[in-house]
Amino acid sequence: MRRTVLSAIILASPVASQINFGVPGSEGSASYSGSKLCNGTSTQANSTGTVSLSPSIGPNDSISWATTAYQDGNNTELSLWFSPGGKNYSDHFSLGYDVCFLWLKGLSLDAMVRGQSDSGRCLSTLDQTCSTDLAQLTVQKSTDLDQRQSRSASAISNILSDRCAQIASQINQEFPASCKRYFDAPKFTVTGGLPQLGGPLTGPESLLDRARCQLNESYSLLWTQFGDPNNVTWYTANWWLTPLVTAFIPIADLDRPITIGEPKAVLTCLRANVLRAGSLSVPPLDFTPQSSSSTETSTSGSESNVTSSATSKNVTKSLGAGSIAGIVIAAVLILALITGWFTWSARRKRSLAPRAGHTVWKNAEARDNCVQVSELESPLRLKGSVISEMDTPRYCSELATLKDPAELPAQLHARF
Repeated sequence: MRRTVLSAIILASPVASQINFGVPGSEGSASYSGSKLCNGTSTQANSTGTVSLSPSIGPNDSISWATTAYQDGNNTELSLWFSPGGKNYSDHFSLGYDVCFLWLKGLSLDAMVRGQSDSGRCLSTLDQTCSTDLAQLTVQKSTDLDQRQSRSASAISNILSDRCAQIASQINQEFPASCKRYFDAPKFTVTGGLPQLGGPLTGPESLLDRARCQLNESYSLLWTQFGDPNNVTWYTANWWLTPLVTAFIPIADLDRPITIGEPKAVLTCLRANVLRAGSLSVPPLDFTPQSSSSTETSTSGSESNVTSSATSKNVTKSLGAGSIAGIVIAAVLILALITGWFTWSARRKRSLAPRAGHTVWKNAEARDNCVQVSELESPLRLKGSVISEMDTPRYCSELATLKDPAELPAQLHARF
């Protein structure tokens, strides 16, 4: 029951109804309308989540993914950011490898609940077997495409974009069986390029080069999602997990040198899980009743002047998921008890009602004069409520005789 209630809250959310269909944060998206955090700092966000990785593909290869949730009086905003960790992903001749990021869409509610405690490497959201199988499949498909397709000259600007999309398509077709139970089949897909989410982070069409704004002067905006400014969208933005695959592959451009020995792939499951001081606390998505004193984790440094609407001072008290589920269960039980009582009462009255054709005599005199009174008792009426027909006398004798019977006198006729 609690699972159903929380699932309904998420699915009814404006953010959830369009989640993963947001606006890419690049100039390639005509519908891009800007993030409120553009060219700002992560301390302006109401909540953040960051995962740093070292794929061991060369010196200073650390990268970072970040997600932010922000709410003001107009919108709730959930955004995705990427930092190359000091590497120049625009320097096509010294990097030595290409990078694609793939988006796994359609994560199930169960996996989302599991992922609330994820460290960012998807081992809680998915599991070790699924994570390993998915990374190996990405490496295999990247290798196969590199061996089957000859490298092209740099004049073909979209060669890497096509390669990223092809990797995503082949993973989608051969998705590991160990991972399928963590995704909703009708909604599941793997995407790797515009107009959908994902795509190249290096090369001539790098999404980093085309990003419209940055965060902390090092994170480039890759995607942003907008929703209504209410508690449900705020909770959903903080519950939501974004599973990504970052693939480091051999360079597809003939003119660029390759320094990577073989492809590598790493999984990331991002969630905005660090609240800024003063931001609205988020109830746990673990189907347990929330205590009145919820725990908040704040980033270093305090914010004394909080202007966002996602703050505790603007929050009205509402029932938690556990309370809602308890009320629903209690209502169902009470309704069942009432229905059972009425059913038992109706059966009892029917068993006590007079049988059809049974005559109840009003008194001895009525019985003697053949006067009958019929009583009916309705099972739908209260006990003791009797419907009686009007007394109807029945005459049991023939019409009265006026004279005593007598024979007529006889006349005798003599014969001659």
